Amino acid sequence: SEKILKYDYISSFSQLEDKPENRAIIAMKVSPTSTGTMLEIIQQGFESKETYEHSESNWKSVMEDMKKRVESNDWM
Repeated sequence: SEKILKYDYISSFSQLEDKPENRAIIAMKVSPTSTGTMLEIIQQGFESKETYEHSESNWKSVMEDMKKRVESNDWM
């Protein structure tokens, strides 16, 4: 069955005050597939196109690193 982890987050890149309306919401959903497991990451709450693009670039790096670690069993 699928599992969901949801949390809020404020990026230092945004330079916004840390209050609820300035925080992004991130949800990670893990679900089984016929060939393994799918990880879906959803982020909401971008205050500008610039912060969206910055976050997109960061997630790309995170996912590339995660893929390498999972495939090599290097978790630490």
